[in-house]
Amino acid sequence: MGEGIIEASIIRWLVGEGSTVEQDTPLVEIATDKVDSEIFAPHKGKIRKIVKKEGDIAKVGETIALFQPEGTPEDVSAPDREITPPSEQMPEKETEILSPQPQSTPTEKIPSEPYPPAKDHGPGFFLSPFLRKVAQDLGIGMESLASIKGTGHEGRITREDLYAFLKARQQGHENLSAEIPPGQTPISADQEKPSAAIPGDEDTEVIPMDRVRKIIARNMVKSKFTAPHVTSFYEADLTTLVNWRESRKKDFEAKYGVPLTFTALFIEAVAQTLAHFPGINVSVEGETILRKKNINIGVATALPDGNLIVPVLHKANLLNLSGIAIRLNDLVARARQGALLPSETSGGTFTITNLGMAESLTGTPIINQPESAILAIGAIRRKPAVVLWEGKESIGIRSLCVFSLSYDHRIIDGALGGKFLREVARMLEEASPDRPI
Repeated sequence: MGEGIIEASIIRWLVGEGSTVEQDTPLVEIATDKVDSEIFAPHKGKIRKIVKKEGDIAKVGETIALFQPEGTPEDVSAPDREITPPSEQMPEKETEILSPQPQSTPTEKIPSEPYPPAKDHGPGFFLSPFLRKVAQDLGIGMESLASIKGTGHEGRITREDLYAFLKARQQGHENLSAEIPPGQTPISADQEKPSAAIPGDEDTEVIPMDRVRKIIARNMVKSKFTAPHVTSFYEADLTTLVNWRESRKKDFEAKYGVPLTFTALFIEAVAQTLAHFPGINVSVEGETILRKKNINIGVATALPDGNLIVPVLHKANLLNLSGIAIRLNDLVARARQGALLPSETSGGTFTITNLGMAESLTGTPIINQPESAILAIGAIRRKPAVVLWEGKESIGIRSLCVFSLSYDHRIIDGALGGKFLREVARMLEEASPDRPI
């Protein structure tokens, strides 16, 4: 599933139990925090049992279906057995603690929508698939869950935290029942708070976020909450590079079958520079710095529906310009078709966003967690500038571009960030006008 992906949601089964399928037949559509994709049949065979239903969440490594390859005995390849869900594997005494209360005990209203995936509520709020199921079964609202102080790693809510909350709530309900006069119904905490009013006048259109936009919003908030952002800027003179590309782009496309884009040139410069600045190619885990050996560059890509995705060029420093251009063109095309694999959107160590595609001069990008830096490249504009010509200063028309680097100030200081930014710009400014394609 790719580095950093721990679970996926089952969107839709494309086959049913008992179906006979050919090799590479799409079986099921799944969704992760990064991308939607399909799982294909590894061989020709038969679907013996579907374990995870539509809407269920499966951790990486869990069984979602039993598959019997053609020509294998049924009792060996896919034994008929019932798979016990996590909620039935608890010790007996723990099951007793989580038993639902009698009908007379007031409970919270069960949410009409499934509980959101893990990490939906930012740092400090984490619910495993098992705990989400327990919370749903017991009718525990999200507001109540968010009030639980987690004692696990990075403030995650553990089973013990949930048990303690349930005990405290049970005691509170018992005390409340003793104080309320007979015949009256106690008011739950959720009922005491007025629901948020959604504007409904004729001048306002209410548009719910789609699933991808919710993920983007959550990740952006998480990044700003996690990393203290600092942004450095540098104006680069790309006149030589622009002229070289203009003179070579037709021959390049004829030779390699893909366009020669500025983004490919930027990726090449960044990948080579990161090899000399390993302090940028890092991430933070608690109070530990993780220095990445591979240089995997993500490229922010706009989708036709207005959302954003970041496909990753793995080991970009090992590719030449044509290799980068070919892989970039393939990833971007499949990203816009919704055909990326989960592994192609994960494992990034640095991200580039080309603001020039939208004619923006510059911007202050938000770091793509768990990375520690992101480079934004503005539009290339023809402007008058001071140039040195034959030892004398003069005014000339140049192709100028503003680079902006946002970085995590916990581990990257201004000096390191500025030197890295300057070196990326220098490589592009000093591009050889005679470079072969």
